[in-house]
Amino acid sequence: MYDTLFLTRDDAGEPKEIVGYWIDITDLVESKGVHEAIFKYAVDGAILIDESSLIKSFSPAAEKLFGYTEKEVFGKNISMLMPQPFQEEHDGYVKRYLDTGKGRIIGVGPREVSALKKDGSVIPIDLVISEAIVGTERLFLGIVRDISERKQAHDDLLNIANYDQLTGLPNRTLFHERLRHAIARSERNETLIALFYIDLDRFKQINDSLGHDAGDQLLRLTAERLQSNTRKSDTVARLSGDEFAVILEDVDHISIVTKVAQKIVESLSRSATLNGREIHPGASIGVTLYPMDDKLPEDLMKDADMAMYRAKEMGGSQFQYYSQQLGASVQHRIELEFDLRSAIKKEEFVLHFQPQAELLNGRIIGAEALLRWNHPKLGLVSPATFVPVLEEMGLITDVGNWVLRESCRHLRAWRRLGFDHLKVSVNVSPKQFKSWEFLGTVQNVIRETGVPPNCIELEITESLVMDDPENAVYLLKSLHELGVEISIDDFGTGYSSLSNLKSLPFDTLKIDRAFIKELPDDTDSATICRTIIALADALNLKTVAEGVEKLTQLKFLKRNGCNSIQGFYFSKPTTHQEFEKLLLEGKCLSVSDRHGDIIEVE
Repeated sequence: MYDTLFLTRDDAGEPKEIVGYWIDITDLVESKGVHEAIFKYAVDGAILIDESSLIKSFSPAAEKLFGYTEKEVFGKNISMLMPQPFQEEHDGYVKRYLDTGKGRIIGVGPREVSALKKDGSVIPIDLVISEAIVGTERLFLGIVRDISERKQAHDDLLNIANYDQLTGLPNRTLFHERLRHAIARSERNETLIALFYIDLDRFKQINDSLGHDAGDQLLRLTAERLQSNTRKSDTVARLSGDEFAVILEDVDHISIVTKVAQKIVESLSRSATLNGREIHPGASIGVTLYPMDDKLPEDLMKDADMAMYRAKEMGGSQFQYYSQQLGASVQHRIELEFDLRSAIKKEEFVLHFQPQAELLNGRIIGAEALLRWNHPKLGLVSPATFVPVLEEMGLITDVGNWVLRESCRHLRAWRRLGFDHLKVSVNVSPKQFKSWEFLGTVQNVIRETGVPPNCIELEITESLVMDDPENAVYLLKSLHELGVEISIDDFGTGYSSLSNLKSLPFDTLKIDRAFIKELPDDTDSATICRTIIALADALNLKTVAEGVEKLTQLKFLKRNGCNSIQGFYFSKPTTHQEFEKLLLEGKCLSVSDRHGDIIEVE
């Protein structure tokens, strides 16, 4: 008598049932009927062999599994059902078991082994072997089960868990495991490792403009280009989104790392055709070295990420090595990004308003809305510090729309106090202007706040129009049809043509502070300002001079026909409460009619 119990699993590898076999070998041998019943109806294959490893019985289930009939295998060595090198090892294994009574398989099960079918294919099987003494003969019964489907399901799960399904590259989980192993090998062999952290440039823009299918094509193309520029022994992985990473092992010299990084930059910068459109992608790469920069996997990843940020800040399509100095700089940047996301949630952004005064009669005619960040520890932070970061983080559109809505809400409050003539000027970022939803946002703000459209002035830069003239013309005309006024900010510093000024629906030219600063002594600045004012007058456009800080500047602008000014001479940017106080107090420029002399600010 022998008995065997073993656990079976479903296709996903989960426990399913316990299978038991209790077979009296004596009856098996003595009773042909019982023998045939067991071998004929058992679900799993059953193979009976003697101590010389010769097959004595071969069940129908075994015939189906291996492709042999019982007649073909009877009396032959069981090793014929084994692939190499197990065939050569089998007889020695059986001999050792018979001599010592010790074995890795017999009496232990189930055990996964490989089996050789008649057609030459190799399949995985679960094998259980039990031993019994029948009379003077020692017999072994093997129970076999094909686990190909279960094995494939298990492999599929491993693939999903460890590989990116879009590109076929290792994912973040497998990448970190390989990085740990690479570090261990490097430590043993005293070799160098280079880690590349790669982020595609302009991927979001390509994805948004050409669609997700094009974005997926670009990701697959990136994977192919990375693999073609690295060795098979290197690891190329997709971490998430448009982020990739490469591990270079067994590096002899840093010059090799530089060469590979340069090759990858050039490869990822080559043009590509996606959905019939030619694009020019690029990538920013951060490079860190083990063991020079850091020792732990997580620290190396952080270092490479910092270096990648530096490459992106410097314009992209390049690589940068990590350094400790860079680490401190990028750490500050990371903290800034974290604080900015928190600022949005905690409503730490505030608006200040810089009054604009009319030179004809000195009264306040409006204000420019200026974004400020009231940091809980640093106080008011300059927009020059955080606005570029908002743009890179992709948050500038949401913040810009908030500025527009909040500005109009304050304007509505001032109009209710009787200041119906006021206008509010709001700066529009390039990304905000190019957003497909911007026109709808302006319409919604007008409807929500009830502010007359002609009391809203949107400030755009010259370069914004020139970057995409066709779409800019459409949007500007659509905004003008709503009644919204448009001004060109920092006029004279860009490259607007006279034809653009004539054909586009602009209402105001804002003279840049760079030309105001040296008035009236600098001849070139004076000439440029006179020309801009005369040009605006000829085109029936208004002019606003920015950065006016001196009485002499005011006198020059008044005498030459500038319409209005803003700057510290009249008022610094103020909170909305302080601006309202200026309105109620009637603050204005005291202007004499004779020769346009400005006497003082009241």
